Amino acid sequence: MTITDPTEPPEPTGSTGPAEQAPADGTGTEPAAATTAGSLDELPEWAQNEIRRARTEAARYRRERNAAQTALTARDTTTADQDQAAEVQQLTAQLGAAQRDAALLRAAIGVGVPADYVADFAARLVGDTDEELAADAARLRELIGLPAADRTRPDPTQGAGLDNGTTSAATPAEAFAAFIQDRLH
Repeated sequence: MTITDPTEPPEPTGSTGPAEQAPADGTGTEPAAATTAGSLDELPEWAQNEIRRARTEAARYRRERNAAQTALTARDTTTADQDQAAEVQQLTAQLGAAQRDAALLRAAIGVGVPADYVADFAARLVGDTDEELAADAARLRELIGLPAADRTRPDPTQGAGLDNGTTSAATPAEAFAAFIQDRLH
């Protein structure tokens, strides 16, 4: 709302003079009367008061805006830091659980538990280190009565029908020929 002094003549409308042009700094915030009058002191008292009030109000809004921007930036940074810290903590917990599961499975496989029972066997192991888990796996294997792990490799000719004491085949083709000869007799 603009307050006008009844003793002042009204400004002509539709004028394209310097009073209606934007200031040179491009902000568009300077009052038009201040740019044409040259000094605030040359304006009537009521206009001077109105301009001072508008400038004070604009300054207050700028301070509030700057404070809000600073607070928003600080809050965004803090929130992002907290989100990242929570994600790091969650991923660290998942990594710890995965490492623990891998250690349990290694201990169960290490004592030769059959593949069908590895997961169930590993879930029952107790210990914090690899050595403790290996010792508990060996003890648990004995307690439940699983046979000892046989780590020897089977004879590759087993089931081929060859008499290993009399026939030795150097190549698979010779072994196959020996097998056919053995079946024909």
